[in-house]
Amino acid sequence: YGLTLKVRDEQNLPHVAITGWIRNSRIEHNYRGYYSYGARDITFIDNIVAFNHDYGVDPHDDSSGFIGRRNTVAFNRGTGIAISRRCGDSVIADNHVIGNGANGILIHDLSNNTLVHDNVVASNRLDGIVIHDSHAISVQGNVIRNNRNGLRLFAGSTLIAVQENNFRDNRNASLILLAGWLDQADDLDDYSDGTSWNGQNISRHSDGRVRGVIIENNIFASRATLIFDNAAFVNARGNRFLANVTFTAQDTTDLSLDGTGAVGTVSYRLRRSRHEPASYSIAPPPGSLLSVMSGD
Repeated sequence: YGLTLKVRDEQNLPHVAITGWIRNSRIEHNYRGYYSYGARDITFIDNIVAFNHDYGVDPHDDSSGFIGRRNTVAFNRGTGIAISRRCGDSVIADNHVIGNGANGILIHDLSNNTLVHDNVVASNRLDGIVIHDSHAISVQGNVIRNNRNGLRLFAGSTLIAVQENNFRDNRNASLILLAGWLDQADDLDDYSDGTSWNGQNISRHSDGRVRGVIIENNIFASRATLIFDNAAFVNARGNRFLANVTFTAQDTTDLSLDGTGAVGTVSYRLRRSRHEPASYSIAPPPGSLLSVMSGD
């Protein structure tokens, strides 16, 4: 490891207080750049974290109140910034998270009440920003470009505000909402604990559906794909689409899609499986393409 702050073991979490500032530092060419376990209210600002073998910045179990601002987190072989397992009440803002070997920013496993604001998240091998099994998250004012998927919400995350972001040139989807299991173990498969559960791929705390998402006043500056799979209570409104956009929805209830802010062609692909409920409300501009399917 590079820089590590941790309590000795889980039994010490209620009794030991580790806190402080880390600033104006270079953390490079280590196994992992920064790691914490039970370190609370850490302020991590104006640092360069680069070329580490695994994660760049990794506040872990019960490292709540983390503030990460104005850092450059680049070219690490794992995820750039990951806050994982009860690291709530945190702020990830004004960072450049570029060229990392997994995801750009990951909010994971009950890291609730967290702000992800005004970051540049670009050219990461997997997804730009990932919200996993966490609640009351604000994703606002970020530039999210040239990742695999721009923003991925999944595994039971709820009450997510996606506002005033700029999405451009993400390779697969600009934004994707997925439930429960995800047939990918390529993000952080070292979370597997030897059982069939993989911490990256399923919620341990709910049925896995993403619920309560507002997608508002974002700019999609290139061809965009938005995917909604088995989600609920989702409202996409007031967004600007500067090129063609495709909305793909399956088995999603109370989904409202407003495509009137599109410059190019708008396509709606709406599907309901035989045994799953679905309800869609759309506001298509003239000339939109609509496909509705019901099947197995």
